[in-house]
Amino acid sequence: MVNGTTIWPAATDQSSVNNNFKANTVEPDHTHQFDTKVDYQISARDRIFARESYQRRDLSAPSPGTRFIQIGDVNAQTRDHNSALGYDHTFSPNMTNELRLGFNRFYTKDFGNDLGTNENSALGIPNGNDANFGATGMGNFSIGNIAATGSQSWTNSHRISNSVEVTDNLTRVWASHTFTFGEDYRLLTASLTKSDANKNGDLNYISDLTLIKI
Repeated sequence: MVNGTTIWPAATDQSSVNNNFKANTVEPDHTHQFDTKVDYQISARDRIFARESYQRRDLSAPSPGTRFIQIGDVNAQTRDHNSALGYDHTFSPNMTNELRLGFNRFYTKDFGNDLGTNENSALGIPNGNDANFGATGMGNFSIGNIAATGSQSWTNSHRISNSVEVTDNLTRVWASHTFTFGEDYRLLTASLTKSDANKNGDLNYISDLTLIKI
């Protein structure tokens, strides 16, 4: 074994050389969310409202044995917001104005259990962990029937988007006709960190032999 049992745990079944480690793991998945809304009548012609929706999720997916064993799931964090403010004004029975301000935030982060370690460097792999490229953790070692290591290529990423929207609409009823004039302003900002994409390397080993004929 490379670096002893710090990568692959010791067998729980010493009588077998295959499928000889068994462990029960728990993946806590905590989700919290709420919605709240307030309406206030300022006067007979004016009213306002405010609304906030929030969701938070924390998923922990521990690896069995050590943090370097690859599993089919990843840790995840989510923080989402959705807010709105509104102001309605009545000029007359046939003319009203609606002003709306909205904000939406999408935040998600997922990461493997080996994130933040420098195991490739500890194993003596030249430039195995390069902080300039966010390459932390351990390479994906695939060695026969031994459990694979490292994180999936699609994880270790961070996605954030913020959007702001302002709308203002004036509605006028004229006889049997209804006219609406307004504006809609939207601003979107987003940030995305590239996923792992196997920055730590893929190392595959097989038991086939190379035959050299002389």
